[in-house]
Amino acid sequence: MFAQFFTEYQSNQFQWPSGGLTRYQKLQDTTFSKSVKIVSTEDVRTAQSNGLLSFQLPGDTSTLQVEASLISEDPTTAFIWSGKITSAPGGYVTFIYLDGKTAGFIHSGKDFYEISPIDSNHQFLVKRNNDYNGSGGCETEEEEPPGDDDCLYEPSDNTCPALITVLLILTPEAQDSIENKYGSVDLFALLGQTSVNMAFWNSDIPNKEIRVKWVTKDSFPFSPGLDYVADLTTFKTFAEPERKDNNADLVVFVPHVDYEEIGGYANLPISPDPARAFSIVEINYFLNEYVLAHELGHNFGCRHNWPLDYGDDNTDVCSHGKRYIPLGPNPQQGPIHDIEGSWRTMMAIPVDPEVTFIYTFDGLDYSVKIITNEVILHYSNPAVSYEGEPTGRALGKVADNAGRIRNVGCEISEYDDVSELAVNFSMTDLCTDSVIFTSFITAPTSPLPGVAPYTVYWFWNTTGIFGSSQQFLGTGDTLTLLAHPECPVYWVKCAVVSDDNVVVSRIKKITLAQVPCSCNEEERPARGREVPKSISKAPSFSIFPNPVAQGTLFVQTDEFLSLKTVAYKITDVGGREISNGIPETFSGSILSVPVAGLANGLYFLNLLLPEGTQEIHKFIINKTY
Repeated sequence: MFAQFFTEYQSNQFQWPSGGLTRYQKLQDTTFSKSVKIVSTEDVRTAQSNGLLSFQLPGDTSTLQVEASLISEDPTTAFIWSGKITSAPGGYVTFIYLDGKTAGFIHSGKDFYEISPIDSNHQFLVKRNNDYNGSGGCETEEEEPPGDDDCLYEPSDNTCPALITVLLILTPEAQDSIENKYGSVDLFALLGQTSVNMAFWNSDIPNKEIRVKWVTKDSFPFSPGLDYVADLTTFKTFAEPERKDNNADLVVFVPHVDYEEIGGYANLPISPDPARAFSIVEINYFLNEYVLAHELGHNFGCRHNWPLDYGDDNTDVCSHGKRYIPLGPNPQQGPIHDIEGSWRTMMAIPVDPEVTFIYTFDGLDYSVKIITNEVILHYSNPAVSYEGEPTGRALGKVADNAGRIRNVGCEISEYDDVSELAVNFSMTDLCTDSVIFTSFITAPTSPLPGVAPYTVYWFWNTTGIFGSSQQFLGTGDTLTLLAHPECPVYWVKCAVVSDDNVVVSRIKKITLAQVPCSCNEEERPARGREVPKSISKAPSFSIFPNPVAQGTLFVQTDEFLSLKTVAYKITDVGGREISNGIPETFSGSILSVPVAGLANGLYFLNLLLPEGTQEIHKFIINKTY
């Protein structure tokens, strides 16, 4: 049984800090919140186990299983832990620790929760009111780009490192509102920063990240009637001095006003252009509707989804978002289909669930209503899937926002020619007999601190929580591992210390159970650890249920004959073997593997196949009592 992660309090059970009760009362506004609870949370750094966190939300009996995917030791001294919910209904989780305070968000299916600090021990857990509203993001573009009926699609392999500085400019009233709702602007900015960086990570946009700064500036000359088109034009001139002083690449206006028709508005350049690097994002949509990530996507040149999937952008370019519309088997043309399980990527627009539209599928037209309106933390990418469905399209009406960000990210990071000290690192193909990690150091522009020469330190562990639990690997601009550590998942930390003692670091997750090997079986060399030889092929087997609540894990395949000679072993996230044996035949093409003795947590099932190859499948034990 997992430890209690959330503890709920009543408003009279603790001493309110100055202003805390007023914040509590303001958060009761039903246009902002569906519910507001007072909680204390365990520290995720000690509550997680080998990168896996389990918890229940107050008042909910279902258990959320979260697997860490992105961990950061921010230059602001914040610690950021982000992960994907691997149990139903899926979603994302972030916890941020800054100056002894805790903040975060939990996006579970259609529900969105925000965590903001009350004091060092207590937080507000706010369930946001995310009922449908038409206030999506909008964009203003340059003249229509040339194009044919379909774009000429070429997948991007651009992995150049880029640190993009985003400056938020707040009105004084907006600062007051943010402090009331989120506790501090620093945490608000970090939450927005993390949502974008998680989207980059989820979408396979490597070596790109944003860093958010903020300033408050008064006396913005709002237009009569709050015309957001006019206000964005005015904002460019208004923001330029602050942009220059803060060395920013992209600038976002966060006002206190409600433009009613929109949640955000942005410049959309055809090609990178610092004159079109501005956007507006309203406070109420900044995080919980991912409008910051949406509008910054426009600044990169990403577009809404095609009319094909109920979008509003028919421009013949590849950088469109995607909406997934599951019709189900054997759909009938006559009735209206109420679509459940639909999702949209970051740039696709929300829709009214009461509106019927025509969806063309396999050459036939169907009348549909999008009942669920979930946005997923992904920019469209044909090579990345969500729940088994590609998040983009590589044919016809191409949808690949991730490729656009890959290709222009480095140019955008150079809008401002002043750089802070930063580090990123890459690795060679994980199929080779040795793996080389290479650091990329961005030197600061004089007179900023963080000057050369630099010392580069390398560490690894199985949790991503560095400190006392880490192994020192060596120093140098490059690091060569002759073999991976004996575990299916590990984390590498690259830390850079400058001559004037400025320290920056980067942490990355290495998942060997899902190695995207480019080499084939015959070419794969011997290694210091056993690597599945068939990992580059489509899996022959599937496992269920996952998570496992009872004592048996089932394995299914269409290859009935091979079942007679399949063996298995189970390992934990540290690579330690827990059990092994020969599966029992359950029925037909289904085998059973006993897992009753395993504690809650993350494990790997290694299926040893008769050809001498193997497959690795990740599964979770989640026993509830």
